[in-house]
Amino acid sequence: MAKTLRNHSYVGIAFGNIDVTAGSDGEWVGNVLPWSNNTTIDFTHIYNNTVVTLELNRWSLNGSQVILPTSVNDGLVGDAMSDGDGDIDFTIERDFTFSHALPGITVTFDELTNEFPLSVTATFVDESENEYTVTVLPNEVTEEFEQVCETTRHVELNITKMLPYRRPRIRTTLWGIGYSYTNADLVSVTQSVDVDPLARRLPQEKFSFTILDYDHKFDPDNPSGVYATINRGAPITVAYGYELDNGKIEWLAPDTYSLDNKPTFASSKVTFNGTGLLATMTNNYYKGMLGSTNFYDLAVDILEDADLTPSASGDDPWDVDESLKNMYTVAPMPIQSHAACLQMIAHACNCRLYTDDQNVIHITPFGITPVGVFSGTLTDNGHVWISSWDSVDYGGDNDSTYATLELNRWVLGSYQEIAPVTDVSPKGYVSSYMSDSSGENLGASWEKTFDILHDIPRVVITFDDVLGEYPNTIVVTYYDRNGDVIGTKTEHPDSETYMVESEYEDCARFTVAVTDTRIPYRRARVSRVAYFETDYSLTLASVKQDTIVTSKLDKLRNVTVAEYSYTPSNSNLTKLYEATTDETNLHIEYQLASNITISVSGGSVVSSEVYSQAADIVLTSGTKTIVVQGITLNEGSVVHTYQYGSSGEDDIEENHLITNKTMADAHADHVATYLQLRNTYDASYRGSPELEAGDIISLQTLYDNVVYGIVLIDQLNFNGAISGNLKVKGLA
Repeated sequence: MAKTLRNHSYVGIAFGNIDVTAGSDGEWVGNVLPWSNNTTIDFTHIYNNTVVTLELNRWSLNGSQVILPTSVNDGLVGDAMSDGDGDIDFTIERDFTFSHALPGITVTFDELTNEFPLSVTATFVDESENEYTVTVLPNEVTEEFEQVCETTRHVELNITKMLPYRRPRIRTTLWGIGYSYTNADLVSVTQSVDVDPLARRLPQEKFSFTILDYDHKFDPDNPSGVYATINRGAPITVAYGYELDNGKIEWLAPDTYSLDNKPTFASSKVTFNGTGLLATMTNNYYKGMLGSTNFYDLAVDILEDADLTPSASGDDPWDVDESLKNMYTVAPMPIQSHAACLQMIAHACNCRLYTDDQNVIHITPFGITPVGVFSGTLTDNGHVWISSWDSVDYGGDNDSTYATLELNRWVLGSYQEIAPVTDVSPKGYVSSYMSDSSGENLGASWEKTFDILHDIPRVVITFDDVLGEYPNTIVVTYYDRNGDVIGTKTEHPDSETYMVESEYEDCARFTVAVTDTRIPYRRARVSRVAYFETDYSLTLASVKQDTIVTSKLDKLRNVTVAEYSYTPSNSNLTKLYEATTDETNLHIEYQLASNITISVSGGSVVSSEVYSQAADIVLTSGTKTIVVQGITLNEGSVVHTYQYGSSGEDDIEENHLITNKTMADAHADHVATYLQLRNTYDASYRGSPELEAGDIISLQTLYDNVVYGIVLIDQLNFNGAISGNLKVKGLA
């Protein structure tokens, strides 16, 4: 990024023309072994091992195969075995409840042993009982069976040839065909992420790319094309790469999006548009209930109701912070989209709402301080009176140090001062412990405890930056929210500024122990500690000339937060719904109410799920009249005003889930802390794929070499080379 002339950049895009609803419609049927799992093969699942079986030359002693335990996931494993010539007749089949527009099917066989059948036939049957078949002679573990069938209701896979004495194994079946595009295919690429740290609105996560399509594969007028089989929600992944000086290409981890509509075609160019997972959650959640519930359970219920596809590991595609278990609301969730419901929860709980590069949804607390989001406390096991952790946490280089009685450390010069008795100016941390004559047995330690959990990929420690001294050994230990150790790093610094790298996530605290100083009779010193989720620095050299625009918010005067309550309008039952119907499955919605009753004349209720504003009812057949009654509720609010200045702008916060004064107080302080960060910087720059909205970076301005800020908007553009645009909120 710092080069005057950068090396080549690359983009790789994978588009899966896949029907994402087919995996949950029906199931595979066939003769399989008892431990076979026919469900996980319907989505991309990570398999860590395979079961040892008595098949010819298949038992490997490399750790990838296990003796059958009580539970194992080995994908689909057929109970038939090929003969000595490899002949076999094994079939699995699947009926769909609904018709699906499929361009084919992609099957991954036994990728752990890199084995696959030698002949497979796929048969697709449409609504009119027409059959479409394709036979493939695989030469790799993943094969595509491309056959357009716009109204698929039945699919069969028939394996007829394998290696001798082998069982059929299928790890994944994806309902569609994948396409890959690189620089030569791409006309343009745009990726934009806009996340509000206060979650006052939904994140805007957009991705688009345009390719050359001279074959008119995606032309809607082409009768032999695949346009008709393109499904909303199909997965798109994009990866960026840079050429290194040795000629190799280093690729970053891919980002994942979902196709938001069919592509547009014009002049042999086709443009695809994708969104993050949140934008696809457009169905309404209507199961809100009046009564106290914690926000964690409420968020999980909404996510489960959205019926999202599991992640690649087979886990739920969300991460809701457990701190939400300690926050409560009595409000029923209003009927609105699943995504909007999650936004309301994140906003009420002072959290960020976003999806990561694997399209996993996160609701994570967002702490704000003038020096960054890494709020918390620094403590130690003993320090001398000239220490100041505040100066360490804020950062900044020291231009002088205090003279102390340590061996050969009192050096004449302007950069050493005699420590005063009072009014000590901050010059970092100095331990009260001193190493012995060998420079060992120091025993000095300090720790950082965060207010919220953080991923800490790198901690940069500057020791004695005035005299250029640094210890020989430090031990960094990371802890989770329960105080359990999640990792330890033993490091040997080679300069006064040293970076400790790790892969530890959800860190609540880390400690640094200095065990030896390399120099006899020395105290441990730290002048600066920086902890970032990225170490990126936006310098003036990487910014397009004259594109930095600085804006400043008005001062904040007041924040008002409404605290909502719900009371019965009267004690009498009110008719909420009445209708005559011959339907047996009925979904109805009505005004907010409690004590809801359902009566039916001409029939009866088989089952019902009743909520504060809606009900799902199963009725007996025939014509009947249904009446729903309940006590209607009035929504009221008390508006609390919090003053933060004598003049300036007023901020109004309204969230129907805030139903107690404690949350209103915390929400006002949280919002005010953020809004009092007044500087925002917009810039066009060289474009860095490693950045994400929400990252804390340092940036250089005309007046400061280092200003810390949070990335609000991150946009990347590619048209042969990468460029970008950033909006950064200053954190000071």
